[in-house]
Amino acid sequence: MWVLMILVMLNDVWFYSCIVHFQTNTKKVKQSMSDPRMNEKITAKFVRLVLDEEHFIVSRREALERARKLDLDLVEVEAKADPPICKIMDFHKEKYKKQLREKKKLKIKSHKTL
Repeated sequence: MWVLMILVMLNDVWFYSCIVHFQTNTKKVKQSMSDPRMNEKITAKFVRLVLDEEHFIVSRREALERARKLDLDLVEVEAKADPPICKIMDFHKEKYKKQLREKKKLKIKSHKTL
């Protein structure tokens, strides 16, 4: 963080100017970017839809229809690919399982350090 202050006198009147630079909270930015885009938040017109052992290039609309028929989410797993790679899954269930795995790893790690 830095601050630049300027004082100027013009016609017997003092003018004060201040430039302040603040750092953003990078944790919040990283956290919001860590979650993948889902369903309508996917912006690409075409996506590579990965299903088990096969993959197709389909329109986003068609991929969303397939996900809705299965009552699941369309999740963008690789946004930088051309076209973006998406999977049909229950995102919240997978996220919960990941949290459980991380807790288990921490528990094992704490027992090893004791």
